[in-house]
Order: sequence, then C-alpha cells, then structure tokens
Amino acid sequence: MLYLALYRWSIYDSKDQEDQLKWLADTLLQAERDGEKVHILSHMPSGYDSCLKTWSREFHKIIDR
Repeated sequence: MLYLALYRWSIYDSKDQEDQLKWLADTLLQAERDGEKVHILSHMPSGYDSCLKTWSREFHKIIDR
C-alpha cells in the first residue's frame, strides 16, 4: 500500500520519491569505477504511458550519458 501512496503522490510532486534515481545514478557510477557491467531490468519500461514523464526523462538522462 505504501508504494501506491508514493505513486499517487508523485503525480502531484514529480521529485525523485524515495531517492530511487539518485540510488540508480550512484550505483551505476560505482559499477563504472569498479569496471563492472550492469543490466537494468524493470517491470514498467520508461517511456511507457503509465510511467511518469518527468521520472522517465530523468531516468534516461542517467542511462544515456
């Protein structure tokens, strides 16, 4: 139920709820420094209609750099 509440709130406040994108960026940076390869799997693809546009845009900034 907490997830649903966070999702509904993110519609009104598009900041990085629960610092998910910050965690992703930090984790990918550390993997890059350590010479590791990373696979990103998700239950809802970014850019999909149900994915928030702001979140999707910021996600792509992280992985496309």
